[in-house]
Amino acid sequence: MSQAHDLVGYTHKQLKRLNSKLRQSISTGDIAAIHDLRVASRRLDQPIQLMTDHGRSHAGKRLRRIMKRVRRAFRTVRDLDVFLLELSKPSTSDGSKADYLTRLEEVLNAEREQTFSKALRKCQRIEAEKIGPAVERLCKAFPKAIDESDFENQLAQMLAERHTKLLEFCPQDADADLHEARIRLKRYRYALELTYHIKGHKDDNLLQNLVQMQEKLGHWRDHLVAISTISRLVTEQNHLIVRPDWSARLLGYAAGRAESAAAYRNEIIESWPSFCAATQPQTQPEENNTGERAHAVAYAN
Repeated sequence: MSQAHDLVGYTHKQLKRLNSKLRQSISTGDIAAIHDLRVASRRLDQPIQLMTDHGRSHAGKRLRRIMKRVRRAFRTVRDLDVFLLELSKPSTSDGSKADYLTRLEEVLNAEREQTFSKALRKCQRIEAEKIGPAVERLCKAFPKAIDESDFENQLAQMLAERHTKLLEFCPQDADADLHEARIRLKRYRYALELTYHIKGHKDDNLLQNLVQMQEKLGHWRDHLVAISTISRLVTEQNHLIVRPDWSARLLGYAAGRAESAAAYRNEIIESWPSFCAATQPQTQPEENNTGERAHAVAYAN
């Protein structure tokens, strides 16, 4: 089977997962389904970018915009889910939860219901049901339109560009936004997973390194989202006036989350050089057309 057909197979797999998680998210609002939907959308975005560089860029851009809007529709729901999962943990030494956090959990659960309803209305306007047919059209046309060697070069180029963008980020800069590092890392990771699927081999150590750094960046962002949410609650809903004691406790809680965010930021900055060094490609043996063993790298530097 050609690599182009391998790409189509990978695309169908991600599309099937996206459709399944989209239906489950809409019908149940399940926490895990919403997370998996957003991940499947990002993974599906990788092969679509490769396919649409071959005469179908307009269709590809439109399809990618729809998927991005689906992710955005559920983004705030996902942020609230992560915050609520953190609040579900015991907050005192005896395993209970502080009263002010119980109240916060009640407020956020009510907000989650409203936000989820808005997400459903957005999905209806986005016409997310058009994703499947559009992807199928791309999959049907792509193997006929691509030369195998051109495809292999394009795949290597995409991965090399993602890797370069990741290495160019410098978290030590005073104005560096770690969220940008998180975006670049995700794009590189998902492109790498696609390459591993097509090439038939993978570097588990490299993937583990990427996942660990992504988790650190995710925890850093979770703290910032919590701080932003609390700041909005105590100002927009006049809780400072109506419930001053509760608001004071919340602001103290937010201060603790800010300290945790700073600790993660420092840890990320300190470990970034070794992380980047560990992302260098591994050389793998690969059979050429004559059956002889040749050396090939997962992507070109």
